[in-house]
Amino acid sequence: MAIIGLMLPTSGYTQDYLDLRMALARARVPAGADVEFRISVPPDAPEFLDRGEHFGQAIGAAGAFVSGIQAGGADVIVSSGAIDPGLAAVRDAVSVPVVGPGEVAMYLGHVIARPLTVVTVDEYAVERTKMFLDAVSTKPPIASIRSIEIPVRQAMKDFAPVREALRRECRAAVEEDGARQIYLGCMIFGTMDIAEPLRQELGVPVIDPFAVSTDAAIQIALSLPAG
Repeated sequence: MAIIGLMLPTSGYTQDYLDLRMALARARVPAGADVEFRISVPPDAPEFLDRGEHFGQAIGAAGAFVSGIQAGGADVIVSSGAIDPGLAAVRDAVSVPVVGPGEVAMYLGHVIARPLTVVTVDEYAVERTKMFLDAVSTKPPIASIRSIEIPVRQAMKDFAPVREALRRECRAAVEEDGARQIYLGCMIFGTMDIAEPLRQELGVPVIDPFAVSTDAAIQIALSLPAG
């Protein structure tokens, strides 16, 4: 059996939401594949990433905690933040493959080779997204970065206004910024059943960080030798 560790950078999610995330991950496993997921949250992680300093706190907490996930048997780890907070620190701390959702998404966007807009949650995430895009080497042309102006803390209370804000900003990215593909720049966006409706409404590729990182981790886990 292959074990995939899903390491969340924040601690503020309810058990119901964690159960949803686990169910969505399991649903992506190919029929007959023997894969198990384990969700972990560093004990010193911030509740949410809704201030600039919280990103630094999340990075420190992840680097100090992740070796325990490997020791617990994980064959692959997903560092589960859409713009890869702390990815380098996590990789430095373990010897197993670590998937960064943002890194995987930007590679796919590079292959699609169309101007891309990242749509994220708030002003703090916009600044971190700029830093992420500056650091990642393989990426498509960037059309813009947009914010729905709803912090994750607020978004978790009700997905309906988040979906509407995503529709608004993604449509504006296509119509005003020249985007020809969209990256949903927050992991919770990938768990609210919005990516496919956006694809149908806008007629452009929409890259879901939860889906692409989970799929990448599954394929890596299945490619590893047993034992």
